[in-house]
Amino acid sequence: MACKNAAPTRPRFDQLPLHAGDPKVSAWGLWGEDDELGSLNMLKNERVKEAVREVRTGERIALK
Repeated sequence: MACKNAAPTRPRFDQLPLHAGDPKVSAWGLWGEDDELGSLNMLKNERVKEAVREVRTGERIALK
């Protein structure tokens, strides 16, 4: 039985749902057609809570 807080498992590379027109090594559609988070779906609440303990200054850095 899987833990309810366990991260979803990733398929092997050869199992990725590649579609015509997608970049060669993309995994677009892996978490559904309307997904906008991608691999961020792998983060669970407990991991985010642990990461907050590492914050020292609160400085934000733009990712462009």
